[in-house]
Amino acid sequence: MSETTLVIERTVSITADNPLFVGHFPGFPVYPGVSQIQDVCDTLSEHFGQTVNLENISRTKFLSFVTPPATLRVVCHVDNNNISWDITRDGNNVCVGRGVARFTREIPSQ
Repeated sequence: MSETTLVIERTVSITADNPLFVGHFPGFPVYPGVSQIQDVCDTLSEHFGQTVNLENISRTKFLSFVTPPATLRVVCHVDNNNISWDITRDGNNVCVGRGVARFTREIPSQ
């Protein structure tokens, strides 16, 4: 990432009554990896005020299970359309990755 990299942070609270846990997995609720990736997109979308999707994920590692209740810290590093992220719980990485974002309109200069 360059010196123009923008850092965006957001906190996500995961509760046991989330409908995701009904089927993922009964008796051992685990916050799905796809939901963690959606948290990255939501963090970017909230910051930029537009829909942001990942059009390419070049690397993702899920490092530990996320079970409820949990508070996740999502940190995104944005350099043009290049995005890297880490998601932590209690200071420990649970997911890291990088990819290319697709914005619904051009992002403003940082």
